[in-house]
Amino acid sequence: MAPNPGHTHRICVVDDDAAVRDSMRALLESHGYEIREFDSAAAYLKDFCPHCCVIVDYRMPGMNGLELLELLRVAEIQTPAILMTDKDEPNLTKRIGTTSAHAWLIKPIAEAELVGAIADACNRRCTVTAAH
Repeated sequence: MAPNPGHTHRICVVDDDAAVRDSMRALLESHGYEIREFDSAAAYLKDFCPHCCVIVDYRMPGMNGLELLELLRVAEIQTPAILMTDKDEPNLTKRIGTTSAHAWLIKPIAEAELVGAIADACNRRCTVTAAH
C-alpha cells in the first residue's frame, strides 16, 4: 500500500541501530515515502517534524521510544506513531495504549505489516491499534 499519488508522506525513523535505519529507508523509499532518520529520541525532539508519521524503536539508550511517545502525548502532539520492539512485552500493552500509538510491531517486521501500519497511521491519525 503506497501513499496517495501526488502526496508525499514523510516518515521519521527513530532507532539507535544504523542498520535498521538504513533498511527502513530503503524499504520505505521503495514505497514512495520520504524518510528522515534519527539515532535517538533526543535527536528527533531537537529537529521535530510535526507532520510526519514517526516509527520509533522501544529500546534505545537515554529516552526509550515509549517515553518519547508519552512525552509527545503529554504535550498534546498528535503525531501518528508506530512503536517497534524486539520482543513482545504484554505488561507494556496498557502503557502503550496511553500513547495513542497506531501499532506496536514486533521485529522482525514483515514488509506488508509495516507498510500497512504506516498507511493506517497516516490515514486514521491517532486511533489506537496493536499488531502482534
